[in-house]
Amino acid sequence: MPPPQAYVPPPQAYVPPPPPAYAPPPQAYVPPPPAYGVPPVPPVNHSTPFDFPIHVPADRPDPVYSQPLPAGETFTIEVDGVFSCWGDHRDGVDGMYCYLPGRCPSPEVWGQLLIDDRPISEIAKAEGQLPPYQANHSYRVTVVGTGRPLKLQIADARDGSWGDNHGGLIVYTRRGASALSSEIVRVPSDRPEPVYTRGPLPAGAAYEIQAWGVFSCWGDHTDGVDPLYCYAPWRCPTPEVWGQLLIDDVPLSDVIKSGGGAIVYQPNHTYSVMIRGTGRPLKLQIADAKGGSWSDNHGALEVRIFRR
Repeated sequence: MPPPQAYVPPPQAYVPPPPPAYAPPPQAYVPPPPAYGVPPVPPVNHSTPFDFPIHVPADRPDPVYSQPLPAGETFTIEVDGVFSCWGDHRDGVDGMYCYLPGRCPSPEVWGQLLIDDRPISEIAKAEGQLPPYQANHSYRVTVVGTGRPLKLQIADARDGSWGDNHGGLIVYTRRGASALSSEIVRVPSDRPEPVYTRGPLPAGAAYEIQAWGVFSCWGDHTDGVDPLYCYAPWRCPTPEVWGQLLIDDVPLSDVIKSGGGAIVYQPNHTYSVMIRGTGRPLKLQIADAKGGSWSDNHGALEVRIFRR
C-alpha cells in the first residue's frame, strides 16, 4: 500500500484586506478674511454712497481705506469713538485728544487719527481752528478729494504699539462742507469742559434750540435740576429759575428773555428758544460744572439744534 502523505488543505480564493477609512488629503490652512477695515452695512437713511461708517482699529497695524473720493470734491470727515493705548484700560484716547485722567489730567492734543498720514489735528489747524476737547468724542474736518481712496490709520498702531491696544474709531466721509442742519448734543453735568456742535451755524441762519433732561448738583441725588429750573423739593420747594444750561456762555433763561419769550416751569423739563447762527460752532455747558462743582454731579441734558 502507498505510504501516507501530509495533509494539504485545498486552495482558497484570495480575500484582500478591507480598505482603510477614507481621510481627505491635508490642505493648507486658509484663514477667514479679516473683519477689520470692512465697513458695516450702511445705515438705512444714508444720504450719499460715502455716508457710511468705516472702522479704524487701534489693535491692528494696517491702514484701512475709504471709497475713492472724486478729485476736487469737498468732503467732511467725521470721527467718533474712543480707544486705549494701554493694556489695562479700554478708553482714554479719541480721534483728537488724550483724556485719560492718569495720563492726561487735562485733555491733550494727540491727533491719533491719521488721514492720508496726516494727523487730524494738523488738518484742523490748517483750516484755522483746532476744535476744543469734546466730551462726546466727535470731531470734523474738511478735505478735498484726490481721486484716490482715503487712507485711515491710528498713529499708535502704525508706529508699532498696537499689541496692547483696545477699541477703535469710526470715520464717516460725507460730501460737502459741514454746516450744521440738525444735531442732538449731550451736555454732561459731571465734566467741566464745554461741548460743541459738530459744525458751525452759518451766520444769520435761524435755528431752534430744544433742551430737555434732568441732572443733580448733589452727590446723594440723581435729579432736581433741568435746563431752566431747580425743582428739587429738598432745595427748591417751589421751582426756581436757575438757567443752568449755558448757550455760548449765556444762561438759557437770558436767551429766552432776550428773544421776548416767556419763562415757565415745564414738568416734562423741555424748553425751546430761537437763536441766530454766528458762523461758529455752538458752545454748550452746564453752569454748575463750569463753576467747578462738577465732581459730585449726576446726569446730563440733551440739546437738539435744527435749522428752521
